[in-house]
Amino acid sequence: MATILLVDDDPVLSRAMRGMLEKDQHHVMQARNGHEAWEQLALHQPELIISDIAMPVMDGWTLLQKLKKHDQYKRIPIIMLSVFDGDDDRMQALQLQADALISKELSFRVIRIQVKKILKANN
Repeated sequence: MATILLVDDDPVLSRAMRGMLEKDQHHVMQARNGHEAWEQLALHQPELIISDIAMPVMDGWTLLQKLKKHDQYKRIPIIMLSVFDGDDDRMQALQLQADALISKELSFRVIRIQVKKILKANN
């Protein structure tokens, strides 16, 4: 269906999320941090990016800022994942124009629904 770039430094969560996305027939590219994600974009532009916020090398907020400033990438929808569910993260996501902010504590069903919603809106 769609090519999705999954950016997360947690191998267990990445493996589980990749499995869920592939079950829905998506092609999944992976990166362990924002820097690797940026390099992946030079190879193939995904239809959606799902990125953790807290990562080494380049965090998700920095990746999001770079994406929104780049003409070629600024229209790629991005879902931010956070272990925190506070107002600070919500405000940051709004200010940086993320398409969604989802708590990692929520079930994969919520993430799956949000992925479908965003991909449908962008087709």
